[in-house]
Amino acid sequence: MHAPTLTAVFALTATALTAQAGLVVDQIGATTVSGGYSTQAAQSFTPAATTLAAIEIYVGGTAVFTDDITVSVFNAWDGTASASGLSGMLGSKTLNDVPRGTVQLFTFDQVINTTPETTYYFLVETGSLTTGSNRQNEYSRGQVIFGGGNISGADLFFTTFAVPAPTTASLLGLGMLAATRRRR
Repeated sequence: MHAPTLTAVFALTATALTAQAGLVVDQIGATTVSGGYSTQAAQSFTPAATTLAAIEIYVGGTAVFTDDITVSVFNAWDGTASASGLSGMLGSKTLNDVPRGTVQLFTFDQVINTTPETTYYFLVETGSLTTGSNRQNEYSRGQVIFGGGNISGADLFFTTFAVPAPTTASLLGLGMLAATRRRR
């Protein structure tokens, strides 16, 4: 399956999300789509941030127009080339009736705390659709760990988003607000 290059779409989507939701981009996987994995695919990634609020993926397909898709995050993988090898689920989000040929944002109900420079894994279950990928080995902090077919040098089209850490000024402001309220 070949899909159009989505670099420009990704950049516009990430910018809009950051502005609207107050999220910051943490990790960027493949930035172009040249193929896809059906039913289930998993990618390892290594965050730099201490939180994971959302994951954005490209959804493709040829057989059906919409399906339900679930993205789940795990902290362990035993090397088995299937979802049964993943454990320690940290969060999961399902979107219903997702149309093919779109970039979708999966925002978790609760922010996931992560340890920077530690490997995590996300599983995409697409039903009859596919998860966009390429085999250009663009993402150096992880790789596709299973997905059916050739995974050598493959990365999924994804972006992870974090909640920005509070600045010193905002922490100082909150402290002053608390001190003012105590005086009353």
